[in-house]
Amino acid sequence: MTALPSRLEEARTQVCNELTRVDSKAATLLSAVSVFVAAAVFALDKVKLPTLSQIGLGVAAAPIVVAVVLLLDAIRPRLGGDPQRGTWLYAARHGRESLLDTSATVDDIADHTVALGRSAARKYRKVAAAVWLIQVGLVLLVTSLAVAALS
Repeated sequence: MTALPSRLEEARTQVCNELTRVDSKAATLLSAVSVFVAAAVFALDKVKLPTLSQIGLGVAAAPIVVAVVLLLDAIRPRLGGDPQRGTWLYAARHGRESLLDTSATVDDIADHTVALGRSAARKYRKVAAAVWLIQVGLVLLVTSLAVAALS
């Protein structure tokens, strides 16, 4: 295989960095939401709330649960399909000789870089939707608790 064009090397490096960033963001958000939900369940188990507030909390839980599912989906490994020649996944399926095989072309590497970019964009869309859903859930939660405090 010939040397990769500098723009392709830059794009591969950038997309790998973005994949690391989005996975880190999703994992951090998932941890924060999980701790918050656990604390809320523990605290709310000790308090008797009016029926309207209980319904509001149930409604508030729905977008938060959907956000958790989106975050889990964003960080879920995708190992199916037919991997590109010259990648670590291809080597895992075809043995170490495939890493030494120089038949992977610049086009193969470019195609793989594009696939990685699509994966990163898909993950960012899921994280963005999850953040929005968490915000909606928190607004509903605060509203429900305000109703309880005023009752």
